[in-house]
Amino acid sequence: MAVKWTKGPVIQDAAAFWEIEGQVFDPVPVYYNQGDGKTFRPLSYQVMCPHCGALWARRTVTYGDPIKSPFKGYLPQIWSMRLIHCKDCKQDAALYAGGLWQSYDPGWNASLPYAALIREVFLITAEKN
Repeated sequence: MAVKWTKGPVIQDAAAFWEIEGQVFDPVPVYYNQGDGKTFRPLSYQVMCPHCGALWARRTVTYGDPIKSPFKGYLPQIWSMRLIHCKDCKQDAALYAGGLWQSYDPGWNASLPYAALIREVFLITAEKN
């Protein structure tokens, strides 16, 4: 049975900084991810196109003052990778290329900046035409 993920509470004194196709966005709040009765802290991600290998987006999660941090002291930066087709490799994309919306990860979606959500709409409508 698949785990149903939900967006948990916002993490105080933490922020996500997005860079998408070279454009840097203002920091946004970060949320815990919850699933299978457990709570997980969000990771920083590089987004790479599995077709051409381009690193086209990045989400850097930062945590503020280590004394106030809910993680009690030093917290090393943990990075992970997501494979999502860039908008130039749309022939191989399952839905629409260059989109960052992840239906299975509400915490990820909640951390997308408003301008990135508008970008998603333009990508979807361009794909339809």
